[in-house]
Amino acid sequence: MITTRDGDAGDARLRKDYIVNPDTEVFGVGDSAFWLKECFPPHTTGERTDVVGVNLIRKGIIKDYGGNVTPDELLLVYVDLLKKLDEQNIEWELFTNGEEPDYTFGLEILHTIGREDKNIAVSGTAKGLIDLISGYKAVFGAKLHACIISYVTDTPFVGLCWEEKFWHFADTNNLMERFCDSRELSGDRLLQIFTDTVDKPFDLKRREMWKRKNLEAIQLFLEKYVG
Repeated sequence: MITTRDGDAGDARLRKDYIVNPDTEVFGVGDSAFWLKECFPPHTTGERTDVVGVNLIRKGIIKDYGGNVTPDELLLVYVDLLKKLDEQNIEWELFTNGEEPDYTFGLEILHTIGREDKNIAVSGTAKGLIDLISGYKAVFGAKLHACIISYVTDTPFVGLCWEEKFWHFADTNNLMERFCDSRELSGDRLLQIFTDTVDKPFDLKRREMWKRKNLEAIQLFLEKYVG
């Protein structure tokens, strides 16, 4: 038995490229992080700051994964986005889960826009990152885990899609309108998606459905293979 968080696309890919035994069962489930509220209750109780979190990634990561955005182009996207947030008087904060290349890129961004006075929020633990994201008004997510945590903690977000796994997550959870394809990446486009979606609720029924699938898959595995 194999589970996938990628819906029908994940099922098809497993059967085409990985599964040898035709009797192997494939079960679609939600990402295990959908249960993070039960594991790590966020520190917020509906109260959020007015700060928008801007998630950092390594400067060259999109190009390294075969994408069409060079390191310098990615720098300009961040610079453009932050300047546009400033123009609209939206308070922002760069944040990272603690990886050094991400932090270094953040320092370069702040230097480029002349905002060395700004701090970069760093969290090196899962609980710390959950608390950080759940306290933002909204998030621009450049890493998938930042998008998932935002989704699960009901934090509005805009996702930067630079790898296939982002599209699978967006598609299976009815979130396509919240993601920006790296091929059309710009500060303007990110801000437009933010404006269009920040007040829209998530599809909670879809999220709960995938959480139930997690439990069903565990129960099925225990019944069939553990006894």
